[in-house]
Amino acid sequence: MKNQTKKSSKIYEDEEAGLSNVDNQEKEDGLIEDRHRDVYSTDPMNIYLREMGSLDLLSYEEEIKLAQKLEGGEGQIQRAVLRLTLGLKTLNRLKKGLDRGNMRIGSVLNGISDSDEKELEAVRTSFLECIEEANGLDKQRTDLFRELRKKADNGGEEELWREIRSIGLRIVELFQPYRVSSKKLLSTAKAVEEFNEKVRKVRVQAERESLLAGHK
Repeated sequence: MKNQTKKSSKIYEDEEAGLSNVDNQEKEDGLIEDRHRDVYSTDPMNIYLREMGSLDLLSYEEEIKLAQKLEGGEGQIQRAVLRLTLGLKTLNRLKKGLDRGNMRIGSVLNGISDSDEKELEAVRTSFLECIEEANGLDKQRTDLFRELRKKADNGGEEELWREIRSIGLRIVELFQPYRVSSKKLLSTAKAVEEFNEKVRKVRVQAERESLLAGHK
């Protein structure tokens, strides 16, 4: 169990380091969007428009079902991304854009009306407050990572792991009332997916080499 915990901790550390490197390479939203234009072809709204163009006219009930399915997909992407450190860095880039006036809250969040300025300002303020609260939780998570590295083989890693995962879920819950634009999250999701694929290949190769070594 201890070896497994150590192995899991190492993989998580590698993943955090890898995601950090990805973030350093993609500091500006414009650069991210340029490097991942192909990601937007998987934007749920683009999928919806393509489906609408290729299908016979849908009934009202069928349109509602399709819209709900796409909304559920956006929710899954948001939950998967925001529980990670890289997801929080994405939120902080959005915060910077909102603070500087380079972005409008209506372009960051889906499902809000642009006609009511007071409502927009209230949502903007609330969203920024959630980001600040999430940053506070992330600092706790960073401290837990430091403690995890110090633990090494001294035991107690599983408890720290549970606390780290719990903080990730608490950050996700903070943004449950909001629907962050999928275009703002898909590039991050794509980077995570690419890195996870690299990790998977490394694991497979390591297991293959271990098996070959055992048969010598």
